[in-house]
Amino acid sequence: VTDSESVITLDDILIKNGTIAPFSSETVDHTLMGRYGNTMFVNGDTSFSLSLKQGEIKRLYLVNTANARPFDFAIP
Repeated sequence: VTDSESVITLDDILIKNGTIAPFSSETVDHTLMGRYGNTMFVNGDTSFSLSLKQGEIKRLYLVNTANARPFDFAIP
């Protein structure tokens, strides 16, 4: 039995010079296999946090929507 549930969506994006890095049509860079981003998101936020009360039981559904990156996810 849980007190509540939350979906945690993990993703990344490659940012260069303050904008999303463009894909090159002149360079073969394995884009179809994905690319590693340099900015990580949790639920669309770069500084996501989740607070729980002591003893609260929360079920987390983790979803990795990044097309190339495996995440080293941890709960401190």
